[in-house]
Amino acid sequence: MRELADTVKQNTAGAEHANNNALFASALAQEGGIAFQTIMLALNLSVGATRVLEQGKGSAAVATQMHELA
Repeated sequence: MRELADTVKQNTAGAEHANNNALFASALAQEGGIAFQTIMLALNLSVGATRVLEQGKGSAAVATQMHELA
């Protein structure tokens, strides 16, 4: 009977460990998504700034474009 109780405790601990791993993986996936969105925003800002500068507009226009994209 004692062995059965020990086995149940071990299985419960294993299940909790697996649940914690799943939560950690989910958090990492969310962080990865946020990082990707940040990179894409920076890329969009740089493309927008380049376009404005290519059109011969001044730095105020670049700042306006960046503000609109953000």
